[in-house]
Amino acid sequence: MNIFKNCKSLIIILLMLLGGNQSLNSQNNVELNDAWNEIDKILERIVPPVFPENEYSVLKYGACPDGVTDTRDAINSAIDICSAEGGGKVILPQGNYLVNGPLILKSNVNLHLEEGAYVRFGTNPKDYLIGEEKYNGCVKVRWEGTWCYNYSPLIYCWGANNVAITGKGTIDGQVDKYWFEWKFLQKPDQSNLQQMGENLIPIDKRLFGEGHYLRPGTIEFYYCKNVLVEGITSRMPIERNIHPTFCDNVIIRNVNIQPGVKKIRNDDGIDPDSCIDVLIENCTIHAYDDAIVVKSGRDNDAWSENGGRSSENIIIRNNKMLGGHNGFSIGSDMAGGVRNVFVYNCEMGLVEPMQYGINIKANSDRGGIVENIFVKDIKIDSCESAIYIETDYKNIQYDSIEHPYPPLYKNMFFNNINCKVATQIGIYIQGIEVKPIENINLCDISILKAKLPYTLNNINSLSIINLQIN
Repeated sequence: MNIFKNCKSLIIILLMLLGGNQSLNSQNNVELNDAWNEIDKILERIVPPVFPENEYSVLKYGACPDGVTDTRDAINSAIDICSAEGGGKVILPQGNYLVNGPLILKSNVNLHLEEGAYVRFGTNPKDYLIGEEKYNGCVKVRWEGTWCYNYSPLIYCWGANNVAITGKGTIDGQVDKYWFEWKFLQKPDQSNLQQMGENLIPIDKRLFGEGHYLRPGTIEFYYCKNVLVEGITSRMPIERNIHPTFCDNVIIRNVNIQPGVKKIRNDDGIDPDSCIDVLIENCTIHAYDDAIVVKSGRDNDAWSENGGRSSENIIIRNNKMLGGHNGFSIGSDMAGGVRNVFVYNCEMGLVEPMQYGINIKANSDRGGIVENIFVKDIKIDSCESAIYIETDYKNIQYDSIEHPYPPLYKNMFFNNINCKVATQIGIYIQGIEVKPIENINLCDISILKAKLPYTLNNINSLSIINLQIN
């Protein structure tokens, strides 16, 4: 049933916002077609890294894949030598690799996990303190949108060019064996770090690591160019799975991400963070948090000279989000800005219901601009809400003194979104009175069953064409 027939309030809203001017729809269609044509230009710039044909088997450097012997030094030695000799492929043949501590990727290295290679990372936190003594062994990371020094990610790469992780092998973070307890101990450190970022405490003074409980990520690239992650399986992540940050020309494809421990969440699948020119395609993701989420830093820390950079020119296509919190998300760490994001041909909620199919989230601590977001051809089996756009995330409301930095959302296009069941509300779009959302376009959207149809508040320029709920 077309909800326009029974929802006069929506018709009134449309007449007020559109002024009865049908030319706006034609104009938007032209602009929309031009925008989607930009994909080809972006894809021309996104090319996979090329490596020399040299091959370095980790077995030749002392790795014993028996599941008992620590292979970290052997694998890192192979990576070091490969990079020093101009690059190539570091190969982990079939076997069970115990790795007590982080692997450090370097320029011109393709870390290749052959089919049957199973990499289990050890559970002693001290093994992940491999940084300088003045930082208490910690390394520099962006943790939930704020820079600090913390335990190293399981696979860590800083400032490399031409780097990859490929193959059909598996990476196991073993969160179920130890790290999951940290979720319930991290709150004091989490709050302290956020306050440090807000107060712009120098990053080299934000020291965590031993005695603290900020969980490390699985695969993290920082300030890298020409990055490829392809074919691998990641399971039981301690925190997020694949997290490129301040990177250019990133390809993540044909990756299989399996969930961690449900009650602790924070096991995001793929998180491009302050990245430019990114392609995420043909991935299968089952996470208990966001499957794919675009980020760009948190609050004051993301606006500073050292911390700030927007995420731009991101293409997300042909992915399956099996279940969890959100299918596709932006935020809530988006203070550096997010623009030019294209999401299409994705399926969500195939194994278990999502909370939100599409979720854009921020609040008035963030500031930042989210603009030019294009989403089409999405299928959602079951969720609480198909589209959920919020400007009061964590119930933080605008206040001119306490929370004075409302985000700006503008130019968002949603086309051909098909959802079977929304158990709470079909579409929720909530702007802020002092900074309304600008230019929302909903076209050819079908939600077969929803408890409530929609909430649409504080929007300037709302275009709705062929919206059907219940």
